[in-house]
Amino acid sequence: MAKKAAPSAQALPTLEHVRHATLDRLCEAIGEDRDIINARRASEQENCREALDEMHHHGVTSYHFAGVELVRVPGQEKLRVRTSKEDATRASEE
Repeated sequence: MAKKAAPSAQALPTLEHVRHATLDRLCEAIGEDRDIINARRASEQENCREALDEMHHHGVTSYHFAGVELVRVPGQEKLRVRTSKEDATRASEE
């Protein structure tokens, strides 16, 4: 015989819309973080597009500076970007 499902818990009428100050603050912070991340992502895409255009214009296939390596992907109009914290640290110490 199949087991009968238990009734789901229901919110009490007075507790339906209780605000939690900590959760409210965290929701706001997460929303702001997401906005910043999306803006940074758009900025990075624009910078990569400009770098690819500049590399194509000057015939450069790879470039490395400040711990960032840019490489044009052969046969595609695409840019591969790699970062290295070691190289960035070493460059700033020199």
